[in-house]
Amino acid sequence: MNSVTLDDWVVDTANSYPNDVPLTRNDVRKEVERMVAKRSWTEDGNHLFIVFTGHGIRVWKARGGYHDALAAGSTLTYFAAIPVEKPLGGASPNGDAQADGEIPLLSHEIFEAVTDPAYNFHGKAWQDSNGKEM
Repeated sequence: MNSVTLDDWVVDTANSYPNDVPLTRNDVRKEVERMVAKRSWTEDGNHLFIVFTGHGIRVWKARGGYHDALAAGSTLTYFAAIPVEKPLGGASPNGDAQADGEIPLLSHEIFEAVTDPAYNFHGKAWQDSNGKEM
């Protein structure tokens, strides 16, 4: 049985990114590295680092969100980038429509990270025989 536990979190108020260009994989990687160092976290295959962007900041290739892995020597560091883009329509269960709109995307990326964490290393993750995302 797989499980996901929120270990910790941090808000980075020291770095800002322009709204007119998407964050690259390298931008997200650097953000993960800064926060890992700041909080003395460990990069290993048992953690997924999730970067939520600020409102209006796009992520790599203008995707709605994504997860990937980066190699640091023999260690793969798993990460996801979740943009703050689409508030949930209708009633908000907790009064924060923006955060509620991120939950489906976050859930999607977590499930993919668990089932196929290293997308970048084989490039066809989550695709069926028609090239559609599973």
